[in-house]
Formats: sequence, C-alpha cells, structure tokens
Amino acid sequence: MKLKKILVILLSLIVVVIVSTLLHYQNMNYISENWNIDFPSENTIVYQVKPSPSFTNDGIYYEVQEVKNKKLPITLSNKKNNEIEEEFNKYIIEAKVSEKQLPDFTQDYKYYKQSDVGRSLIVVAQDQLLYIVSVSYTHL
Repeated sequence: MKLKKILVILLSLIVVVIVSTLLHYQNMNYISENWNIDFPSENTIVYQVKPSPSFTNDGIYYEVQEVKNKKLPITLSNKKNNEIEEEFNKYIIEAKVSEKQLPDFTQDYKYYKQSDVGRSLIVVAQDQLLYIVSVSYTHL
C-alpha cells in the first residue's frame, strides 16, 4: 500500500514537470529567452518553425516577423555578405522552411549576426520583414 502511494505521487510529479515544461516552451519568446534581444512587441510573427522541446535547447528555430516599428534592438549591417547567405541557407535547409518564407538574397538586405559558444543567431531584414534563424550547434 505504501509503495503504491509513492508510485502515484512520483508519477504525478513527473506528469506535472512534463506538462509545465511543454507549456513554458510554447509560451516563451525564443529570441528573448535565448539571446536577450527583445524585438518590438508591435512586430507580428507571420511564420515560425520551432525545434522539438528539449532540456539542452538545441535545434534550429526560425521565424519571420513583419516589422511595424523600425526601431530595432540590434544594429544591422547593410553590405551584401556571401558567408551570411551561405550559413543562413545551410540552416534553413535542415529546418525544412518553405521557400516562400525565405529572404531573396538577389535583392538588397541588411543583416545581423551574433555567435556564442555552440550557437548562432542570424537576422536578415528585407522588405519590412525580419527573417530570424537561431541554431544550436549541438544539434548539427
């Protein structure tokens, strides 16, 4: 009888932890939580691909934001950069992002890149849209 109570309590705790982790993951602002960058709340997310929930927070995260507020918390470079394009495209292929949700690198764009140990963030700004990809290298 005592063993049965312990098992019920243990299973209940496991379920609570799993459910709360999933709820937190669904409601979190991925870029803010992982990169401490807060894009304007007026921006609208028009497309998003999230990695599977995990404790190591690895995988490829991709989102497209429609820019309503031109004031960004990052400084964009406006020179064309083939390395940025190649790296961006490499991550996108693995994330299986629809081609119509990608920037057109034949046109002018601005970009921002931030790297950390084991992870990278690339933001491409083009035509009132921000294309954001965040990658954890432990996944690749």
